[in-house]
Amino acid sequence: MRLDRTELPRPPPSKFATWMFYLSFAMMASGALNYGVTAYFWALPFACYAFRYATRHFESRRPVVGLVAFMAVGLVINGTLEKNPLVFPILVDGYLQEVRPAAGGTGSASGERLGVTAVHVGHADLGTDVILIASDGRTYYRDSRDQLFYTYGDSKRSEFGLRPSGPVESPVFQHAGNLMLYPWLPLAPFIN
Repeated sequence: MRLDRTELPRPPPSKFATWMFYLSFAMMASGALNYGVTAYFWALPFACYAFRYATRHFESRRPVVGLVAFMAVGLVINGTLEKNPLVFPILVDGYLQEVRPAAGGTGSASGERLGVTAVHVGHADLGTDVILIASDGRTYYRDSRDQLFYTYGDSKRSEFGLRPSGPVESPVFQHAGNLMLYPWLPLAPFIN
C-alpha cells in the first residue's frame, strides 16, 4: 500500500518563515514607495516568497487573493508617485522663489515666484534627480551643492537660483523607499 503525499498533514511553518512572510509585506510596501532607479524591482523576491508562503501554508485562497491585490495596488502606487502630493508635498500650493545673493554672501528670497505644477523623477547616472516643472513651463533641476533649483540649457531664465517654498520630498516616503537599497548593504563599509 502506497501512501500519497497529499494525504499527509503539512508541517506548520517555522517562526523564521512566518517572520519573513510579514517582513515581505514591509519590503513590498517599500518597493511601492521607491522612486529610485530600481523602482519595485528589489521587492520582487519578497513578493515571490510571500506568494509561495501563502499558497503553501493557508488552506483558503483568500490570503493569496489578498496578497495579489496588495501587490497590484503597490504597482499602481509606484507608477503614480510623481503625481502623489503625499510623496511630493510641493505639489500642494508649492512654488519656487527666486533667490538673489545678499551683501553678506547668503541668499535672500526676492524676485519672482513660480508655481510648481508637476514633478518628474529622472535617473541620470543611476542616481535619482527630482526635477520640478514650474508654471512657466520650464524644468528646474536641483543643484546638490546649494540645494537650489536652476534651469539648464539655451533658455536659461536667470543666473539666480530658486528656493522651494517647502519640502520637495516627504522624508517619511523617501526613507521608506530607501529600504530597497538592501542589496548594497555588504558594500556599505567601502562607500565614502
